[in-house]
Formats: sequence, C-alpha cells, structure tokens
Amino acid sequence: MDIRRLSDADKYMLYGLLLRKRRPANAELRVLEIIRAPLSLDQKIDAILTLHRQLPGFSSEEEEQTAELLRPGYPGRRKRRLRAVVADPYPEVTRLLAKSSLRWDLEFAQAENLKQALYLVRKLRARLLVCNLPVPPGERDGLARECRERQSRVKLIFLAAPSPGEKNPEAGPSCPYRVLPKPINLNQLSEAVRELLGR
Repeated sequence: MDIRRLSDADKYMLYGLLLRKRRPANAELRVLEIIRAPLSLDQKIDAILTLHRQLPGFSSEEEEQTAELLRPGYPGRRKRRLRAVVADPYPEVTRLLAKSSLRWDLEFAQAENLKQALYLVRKLRARLLVCNLPVPPGERDGLARECRERQSRVKLIFLAAPSPGEKNPEAGPSCPYRVLPKPINLNQLSEAVRELLGR
C-alpha cells in the first residue's frame, strides 16, 4: 500500500484502523513503542504496516481490502459514520471507545495534543472531540469556541473530575460540552454522546 497517495484525512483514518487491529501481546507492545516514538504520521503507519507483514498468518488480501476502502470513489465511503477525535497522548482510551457500542455511530481518530486535535476537528469535519487532557475549567469554554470556529457542529466531552461548584451545561443537542468523571463509565459516556449529538 502506497500511503503517499492518501490524503491527510485518509491517513488518520488508516492509522485509526491499524490501532484497532488485534495482535499478539508482543506485537501490541511494539505498536505502543511506535505510537510513543517521535515519528511522523507516515513513519508510524509504515512501521505498523511493516510489523503486520512480519506477523504469522499475515494476508496481503486484508491489506488490499483496506486499501480498497480508502480508494476515492469506493461506494462504501459515502456511508461513513460521524467522525470523532480523541485528544490523548496514549491510545488506550481511543481503543476502548473504538471497541464500545459507540463504534456503530462514530469513527475515532487519535490526537496526541490539543493542537493536533484542533487540526483534526477541521480536517476530518469531526462532530465530537473527547478530551482526555488536563484542561482547566476556566479554559473549557474557550476550547469549545476554538473547535466550533473550525467545525460549527462539533461537541466536546471532557474526561476529568468536575470541579466543586462547576455545573455541566444543560443536556441536549444545543449544549457545547459535557464534563464526565474518570475512570470512564462507557454507559455514561454513550448517553452523553447521544445527548450531545441528538442521536
């Protein structure tokens, strides 16, 4: 697969697909090392693809099917799920969400910091940003405004313990964000997503 011909949006989608794949434990550790290494997105994708080709039972047909999904004009691409960005330097939360019931409604991409998250919100036309980074309560409204300048319909979920006296915005499709406590409760998160996106 020649990833140089892919758009940035498709590269992030491919990266997300590769993170969801099941691998032996030793290969999973190697993928974590690649994710945390100071590499470009292209280099990370190449490294993970190279690792997959070395695994027992690797099938080139599977790689060709993935390439077909990313090819312009492929009919299945017109029926995409809504896109969501997870702002978190580590992939564990993204993987958890990608394996949850939310996968039927949302397609997840990972951003390692807020700058990359804002870029992906615009590039992928994301409808949701799940932020697992420390954002002080006083800065959440500002971040929500920045996101909405890039994608007017985007909503946010901050994973953080709510501060004393802090109130969540009124539930419903018109509210810009929700604050959910950690550790993550998937049922609570699914409910917040459906409230925010009106689904």
